Amino acid sequence: MKKSDKYLSKCLYFTSNALARKLTKLAEQAFTPIGLSPSYAFLLLLIHENPKITPSGLSKQLDLDPSTITRLADKMILRSLITKEKKGKMMHFLPTEDLTMLLPDLEKCWYDLKEKYDKILGVESADVLVELTFEASKKI
Repeated sequence: MKKSDKYLSKCLYFTSNALARKLTKLAEQAFTPIGLSPSYAFLLLLIHENPKITPSGLSKQLDLDPSTITRLADKMILRSLITKEKKGKMMHFLPTEDLTMLLPDLEKCWYDLKEKYDKILGVESADVLVELTFEASKKI
């Protein structure tokens, strides 16, 4: 084994980022039919599932900075897929009818993404990898 192999193949940072870049390409392809990036798609899925979710709630679930959530949400408001509601100092996001109509297509793209990586990795391996990665990301 070359020393450089140790630096790459035995490093969680490198291997997880390499995997993330490859998965990003798959996800971008999967969500192309609806004209949304994966970040927008997952934001919309969470807002639809959790009406009145706050920016901080989205930030925690998506592991994104609050400013990124605001930027993503503002673009989806412009597309009439969500609205925002302010109660006192609290901001909440709500799905619109347009988002409800888009939901089947959003879910199809999500299932297509899962089907692609399941086919590449195998269903069991993909499920284990997702579980281990999710647990590791909560710990780090």
